[in-house]
Amino acid sequence: MIALMKSEEIGAVVSLETSLLLVLQSLSVLKQRN
Repeated sequence: MIALMKSEEIGAVVSLETSLLLVLQSLSVLKQRN
């Protein structure tokens, strides 16, 4: 399946995953502060 995807689509998915990871990290930091 991944081989059939375009390089642009793969880049979009990777950027989405990285942004989600950053959001999760910031949320965990906020929870630790409270």
